[in-house]
Amino acid sequence: MFFWFLMKANIVNLLEKKSSFFIIFVRFTWGKTKYFKDFSLLNISDLNVQMWAVKPSEEGIEQGVILRVWDMSNSDKETIISSPLVIQSAQNTTHIETNISDIKLMSNKIKTTVGHNRMQTFRLTFKTK
Repeated sequence: MFFWFLMKANIVNLLEKKSSFFIIFVRFTWGKTKYFKDFSLLNISDLNVQMWAVKPSEEGIEQGVILRVWDMSNSDKETIISSPLVIQSAQNTTHIETNISDIKLMSNKIKTTVGHNRMQTFRLTFKTK
């Protein structure tokens, strides 16, 4: 019980600071069976398009999450990026995180074409509460 209280206090402390991402792995044990709850912040439809980086914006997490993807194939790929969270807005950005253009969202998904052997950067903001 003490361990859970300590862990809960640390999580609340991290949430209040809002300064960086953190990952929490939770394992539930029922008898001899162990249950794991998986969560993925982002999903990419094409296996050849790799998620290269996911990080807070240089201006702070309030200005969005930066996603960099890299198409590892030799042909342009139409890719769908989705999230279980509600994506409020999305922009194409440069590698130094300057917004280029807005991306139209379709049912909480981003449909984009990533050029062959090319890296592309996006700024995503998620709806909170």
